[in-house]
Amino acid sequence: MDSLQNNLPAILEAMLFVSTQKESIEKLARILNVKTQDIEEALAVMKKDCSRRGIMILEHNGQIQMVSNPHYAVWIQKYQQKDLRGELSTLALETLAIIAYKGPVSRYQIEEIRGVNSIFVLRNLLRRGLVERKIKGKKVEYQITADFLRHLGLSEAIKLPKYNEFNKGNEE
Repeated sequence: MDSLQNNLPAILEAMLFVSTQKESIEKLARILNVKTQDIEEALAVMKKDCSRRGIMILEHNGQIQMVSNPHYAVWIQKYQQKDLRGELSTLALETLAIIAYKGPVSRYQIEEIRGVNSIFVLRNLLRRGLVERKIKGKKVEYQITADFLRHLGLSEAIKLPKYNEFNKGNEE
């Protein structure tokens, strides 16, 4: 347990780094089997350490998340714009096809089909304006946008080629 206490800021950093959402202090304390006060003390250390880095710890209403430091927003924006001009990766095209043919579809359903985490691919597609979120209560689904259809030269989603017809040429 002493090793856990000594490394708690680093352990929390690793956990928050891989998390795609806000996490509660209570949940992290339960997972690590420590007191919430221990988590809060480790967060204070992390916040101090992050003051000189490109990341920061965002804390609001007992929820914490690792985010980029707003002091570097100009550089992040330049980096993200570079991503928007490039071609779509195979993973992005695969995810886009799932959304186009099965949408509206949840991230969980996409990941079930693809077998891998899709959060970063979805963020990229959202930033490019090719997909949009459809929120129903707590349920979030993704669907294609009018920009996606316009890029393909289509006026509506039902004009997408049917998968069986599209795949015929590959089978022959």
